[in-house]
Amino acid sequence: MGRRGESATLIDASEPAESPAASPARRVPDRALALLASPSLPVLLTLFGVALRTRRFLAGFSFEVAEAMLGLNLRGRSYAALLLPLDNEQGAPFGFLWISRFALVHLGEGEQVLRAFPWLCSVVACGLFLALARRALPRLAVPWACLLFAISPDLVLYGSTFKAYSVDVALSLGVLLLAWPALEAPLSRRRLVGLALLGALAPFFSHASVLVLAGVGLTLAGVAWRRRGMAELVRLVPVGVLWSVGVAVLYEVQFAGLARDGYLLRYWAPDFAPFPPQDVSELRWWFDAPFRLFREPGGFQFPGLAGALALFGVVAGVRRRAVATVLLLSPVAVALLASAAHQYPFGRRLALFLMPSLLVLVAHGIEELRGAEWARSPVIALSAGLLVALDPLLSQSLRFLQPKPLEEIRPLLAGLAQEHRPGDLLYVYSDARYAFDWYAPVYGLDRVERRTGRSAEAVWSDDLADLEEIGPRPRVWLLFSHVYGRNDAHTEEDFFVFELERRGRRLAERSAPGASLYLYDLSAPPLAAAPASRP
Repeated sequence: MGRRGESATLIDASEPAESPAASPARRVPDRALALLASPSLPVLLTLFGVALRTRRFLAGFSFEVAEAMLGLNLRGRSYAALLLPLDNEQGAPFGFLWISRFALVHLGEGEQVLRAFPWLCSVVACGLFLALARRALPRLAVPWACLLFAISPDLVLYGSTFKAYSVDVALSLGVLLLAWPALEAPLSRRRLVGLALLGALAPFFSHASVLVLAGVGLTLAGVAWRRRGMAELVRLVPVGVLWSVGVAVLYEVQFAGLARDGYLLRYWAPDFAPFPPQDVSELRWWFDAPFRLFREPGGFQFPGLAGALALFGVVAGVRRRAVATVLLLSPVAVALLASAAHQYPFGRRLALFLMPSLLVLVAHGIEELRGAEWARSPVIALSAGLLVALDPLLSQSLRFLQPKPLEEIRPLLAGLAQEHRPGDLLYVYSDARYAFDWYAPVYGLDRVERRTGRSAEAVWSDDLADLEEIGPRPRVWLLFSHVYGRNDAHTEEDFFVFELERRGRRLAERSAPGASLYLYDLSAPPLAAAPASRP
């Protein structure tokens, strides 16, 4: 995607000439330009991304609820049974499940054993993204792209999470890279075979890869037809057949069931495109949804600015090399169509596989702004890039020094195992049960007397019924994690504590990030008057 006269710009950038009269204000942008032109900078930024993902992986935090929900499906299931619908409203490609099951059986049940494959895929994705950025972008835009990919909060988070999202990203990048040479010339037989095999296997490890394959396949077919017509298009038929077989098998065995799951359809309902749109609000969804990706999963503090830069990059890309821009955008377009058909949600973590393409476009937009504004006002061009990158850069740098857990339930269970007495009752909040069930055998808590909460959605009648069933017992433990309303001023845990303070005495309290443990004597009267009103 080079531009006319770029080579001269790069020479000037790599060796900026500073006249004796150059002002200090001018030297700073010139040095920034020289830094961007350094061939080692993209590699260093890629290694920084690897370090961020590895640091979080090595932190070894407790499973959070979604990881525990998926992990419980691996216990007691054979490889064949993993082809059946999963428990706990979970869905994952069975290739990913088989690798995880193999690791669980042969390497042990530690969290890091199950997170190792996603982490490895996230590391590989960093290298693949560097290769894609170098092919798709002008030289000065490559460092911006590598920086944004390295520090993207969700890419770092899910790079060490026991879910298949980092596999989605790696395989999406692999398909784009293998297809890229076809934009210049017909693919060699060797590349055709590689592309066919990767496309045939990818759906068994990544549901999202189906959308990438559809977009890339349509783009390659259009390029082949435009270049040499039917003669070249025929060469792609075996690739399309293999891809179609893989997708058909996956859909029949696994994906069709997920697409009909009532709970999942309700949970992801906001991310399904309204089609046909019935009013202005539904029409607006189509405009807003692509921009929402820059907030989640993009993690940009200024998603509007990131989206505007991406649009700038699209316009510049279409003007300079339209077919490459179409290839990058094709998975986005297919994902929107799949969302309209209620087959795949368009948003949040399930759209993480779209971030490589979007980050390339944001970086291209930053470079186009630099090319347009540098001579007149270099501060404007630098500020645009810094505004979109600064917040995630600072947050990820801090988390490299001190990683932040999500739901650190494990130390609470270790303490509970030591302090639990015969006759104690354990109440497990409804959404804490998955992590508890995962860790209970580890700490010998799988045989304690236990009751599990009914509701995780602030149904107060259910919560009160839970407390009534507990009754006036002298020692009752209550375990909370992944609490409903956890981002609000008052949570469902606050409601429980309010009621417990009215019914008995608090004997102990333990807390950890995202988790809490209480011990109450509900046979004794409260020590002090409870608050007058419920939270």
